[in-house]
Amino acid sequence: MHAFCCNYGRRTGGEVLAAQPDGGAEAVSESPFLGQYSPEPVGDYLAGPNHVLPTSGTARFYSPLGVDAFIKKTSVISYTRPALERAAGSIIKLAEVEGLDAHANAVKIRIKDKIGR
Repeated sequence: MHAFCCNYGRRTGGEVLAAQPDGGAEAVSESPFLGQYSPEPVGDYLAGPNHVLPTSGTARFYSPLGVDAFIKKTSVISYTRPALERAAGSIIKLAEVEGLDAHANAVKIRIKDKIGR
């Protein structure tokens, strides 16, 4: 039965699969519920993991709903002129291959005296 559960958990993502704490946790690492006294409602309502777990097999590649799902994430990029000059050739080439001339030009105009264009 343990082997069946481990294989089932791997295929489905183990959304609602409880692992036994006798070594089964390594095999079904996606399960947040360990042992017979850790049913899903404990995680849903009290223990910490959110009530909303990924379904339809998405637990294979996505985590349960948590506070981070409501936090807007962004990247801040700050290049110096020397850094842009070093990367310019690659950026321009990629932009041109993609047909994004404005992207290529945005780099070219910033380093025009360096590339002589």
